[in-house]
Amino acid sequence: MEKKTERIKFWLTDKELKELDRKAKKAGMNRSEYIRKKIDESVVIESPKIDYKSYSEEIHKLGDELNRHVIALNTTGVLDEKEVDRIIAELNTVVKKLNAEITEKLEENIRKAKDEPV
Repeated sequence: MEKKTERIKFWLTDKELKELDRKAKKAGMNRSEYIRKKIDESVVIESPKIDYKSYSEEIHKLGDELNRHVIALNTTGVLDEKEVDRIIAELNTVVKKLNAEITEKLEENIRKAKDEPV
């Protein structure tokens, strides 16, 4: 067995420490053994690579359009409901598209991390 020469320090709450101790004891290990085992068993999943900037710009543009209609309503008392509905529908479409892309790419990264075919 290789000698342990490096030390890592980090902070836990009292509750977290008690939970760590409970789990380590249940596994028949001390804290260090339990933490090393968990690190060895862990699977690192890469964060999805997504063009968040373009989504943000699109949502910001639609938000500005919506804001202009709210200002017009506040000033004139008239709201172009059809146009507001269109903007909201576009916002929903953008959010659904972003969510689908995140989900798809995250699932792909999980499969890669588990060495499953992509």
